[in-house]
Amino acid sequence: MHFDPVVKQQFAQLTANYGLTVAQAFKLFANQSIKTGVLPLSFDWQKPIENNELSIDNLNSKCQILK
Repeated sequence: MHFDPVVKQQFAQLTANYGLTVAQAFKLFANQSIKTGVLPLSFDWQKPIENNELSIDNLNSKCQILK
C-alpha cells in the first residue's frame, strides 16, 4: 500500500502512541471490519475546546454566583 510519506509518518506516530506499529493497526482495523461487517470509523468527533482557561473562569464565576 502506498500513500503520502507525511501521512505515513503522522500515522506511525499516532499508532506508536498506542503502542502499535502501522501494520498492527491495519490488521486490527481489518479484523474489526470483518468481524462487525462495518468500518470502525466515527465522523462525529468534536473539536477540543479552545480557550480552556476562559471556559474554566466562566464556570468558576457561575459557581460563585450559585453559592
